[in-house]
This record gives sequence, C-alpha cells and structure tokens, in this order.
Amino acid sequence: MVLPDGQHIKVSTKKIDAKSIVGERPVRYGVAIDDRVQIVDTATYPVFDGRTVNRVLEALGVKIDWSLTEPKPEEEQEVPAQILRLFPDAEDPIARLEGIIRVITTGIEQYPLGSYTKGHKDFEGKRVDSSQVKRYFVAKVDDAGSEQLAEFPYLAATHFMPIQEKGSPQDVNVIPRIYQYKFLPESYYEIYASDDAGRFALWKLASKYMDEGYTFPNGEKGQAMIIIDGYHATSNTTQEYYAILYPEVYSGADGKEKFVWIMMTTKTRIKYAKGMMVPQEGELPQTVQAQRRMLTASVAVLLEGVL
Repeated sequence: MVLPDGQHIKVSTKKIDAKSIVGERPVRYGVAIDDRVQIVDTATYPVFDGRTVNRVLEALGVKIDWSLTEPKPEEEQEVPAQILRLFPDAEDPIARLEGIIRVITTGIEQYPLGSYTKGHKDFEGKRVDSSQVKRYFVAKVDDAGSEQLAEFPYLAATHFMPIQEKGSPQDVNVIPRIYQYKFLPESYYEIYASDDAGRFALWKLASKYMDEGYTFPNGEKGQAMIIIDGYHATSNTTQEYYAILYPEVYSGADGKEKFVWIMMTTKTRIKYAKGMMVPQEGELPQTVQAQRRMLTASVAVLLEGVL
C-alpha cells in the first residue's frame, strides 16, 4: 500500500473465515394422523417399460392375454381361464402364478427401466401418498428419548418481523449498525411499503434509526439496525437465516431524494485470524521498512545496492 505521504507499506492477504451462526435443525418427514405424526422415509419406485413383462413371459414360453376385470371379494373371485390353462393340474393355480411372478421379478433385472419416480414409504415399506407428507423439525427430546415434532414456521403464508427496542438483552433486536459488517451476506433484498401509509411509517422509522443520537438500552448512541432470526427467504425450504434490516437514503435518477429499507440475509459471522495489536503510546516499530522508489527494471538493476 502506498500511503498519502508516499510511504510504502508491505502487506499480506488472507481470506476471511466465517463461522456459522445458524444451527441445523434435525428434519423429519411425516404424515399428520390426529395428534401424532407418522414418520415416513423417501423411496424410489421403478416405472418399467410396458413391454418388459411380456418379454420376460415370452422368454419363459408363456403367452397370456392380460385383460383387466373389476375387482371382486376374495370369496367371489374366479381363477381366469388363461391361468387354468397354464396350470390345469395345479391345486392352487394362483399360488403357482405367484411363483412365476417371483421368477419374473428376477428376470426383470436384466431389462432397463422405462423411468423412475420419487415417493415415500412407511416403516413397513408401504407406499405413502406424498401429497400428505410434510417436513417437521425436532422441537425437543423428552427424557424417554421420544422426539416432539413441530411444523416449520415457513409453512405460514405471512412472515412477521417484530421489532423489539427495549427489554432484556436476549429480547432486544435493535442493535448498533456498526455490527453490520460482522456478518457475511448471502443475499440482499429491497423492502418497500405496500401502501402510502406504510411509506410514511417506514420513513419515520428510518429517520429514527439513521440518527446518530439514537440511544440503545445500554446507553450507547449511534445508528441502528434490526436483526431477525429464524427467517425463511423462500417457501418450501428448511433453510433459515438471520435477516438484518437497515435504511438507506439515495438520489434517484430524477434527482429526487429517496429512501429504501435493505434486508441482508446471512448464516455466518466473520471470524478474524490476523488481527494486529494497536500501537500503544510511546511504542516504536521493531523494524523500519526501507523506502524504495518504484523504478523500471533496467534502472533498478543499475542501482542495485545503491538505494
């Protein structure tokens, strides 16, 4: 770095580390049944090419006309004529066919899938209607080890952002704006009022928080910002962020003064590793850097050892 007085300072760089400040919530998938949640798991289901079964049957020398009929109660079911012709001497033709199907299942492994689909299953392996499945987070675990589940806040249609200026330190979420740069931003959003009454209210709040004389509960003074935890930037996600809100005033393209509220989302706090000690009164540097003028390579070679 070249200082305004011409002094050259040799510096090094190190990428700033960031420490996560948002804990990962344990996520469970389940179906709400009365006052409990039936836990389910994800599953992949095959979608076979429609010709696969026929190909396997043909490989076994079997030809069947697979015509569908209306399902009947078990006691009224009749054994299809095609199956009787296949197993005329079988005591239980249906059981014999089930045995062949098991063989077919093994044979199917030799043929490619037409496609596959994602779904859910319960602990017994039975398919579950995915439209009924919701995400839950583990609210707490009781002494017996049972998990108590709760729905994620993002399932609500509206986000509420309460601003708490006074109270206990853990409740107050209006803090000095000087801490804004302690967080590593993920994204920035503009916040603006949906109606004109809201515009006036937001400007009143912006003016209050941009005032260097704003007084915090601990007596400090300075510009303020709002910090909201547990914010979900998009729906249908379990990603939570801290949202930091602060006002800005700028001059628009028309030359008129305008203001906007900015929301910065973050999940990490900056962590410094190469902090330098502040020089104390009377302290001198242990080494003094030589002041070398920046010269062209040819002249620098000529003057090597002179400067």
